[in-house]
Amino acid sequence: MPIFPHPMIPCPMPLSSITSKDLLGRLQNALYLEETGISLYTKHLANTLFFSGFSESKRVRMQEILALLASESKGHEATLYNVIEFVNSSGLDVYPREF
Repeated sequence: MPIFPHPMIPCPMPLSSITSKDLLGRLQNALYLEETGISLYTKHLANTLFFSGFSESKRVRMQEILALLASESKGHEATLYNVIEFVNSSGLDVYPREF
């Protein structure tokens, strides 16, 4: 379950830094969205393309684009896991916003 209702809604905190707890919350929210949102969306669209009325060539192209989106999402997941692991193991409690 996401910690924040939407990734574009800022959390109230100083502009110059972010605590590890808040950073981890944002990272875990982003990871949740990557793990669930993209795969659910691409599966739904792939299933509905059959009934869309688009030509076969357009459906094939849309499926290729959805497959690329899903593949890119897996890469984002891996990156987010790595950053979460770094934050968890760093022992730091405050990170500059530019991190």
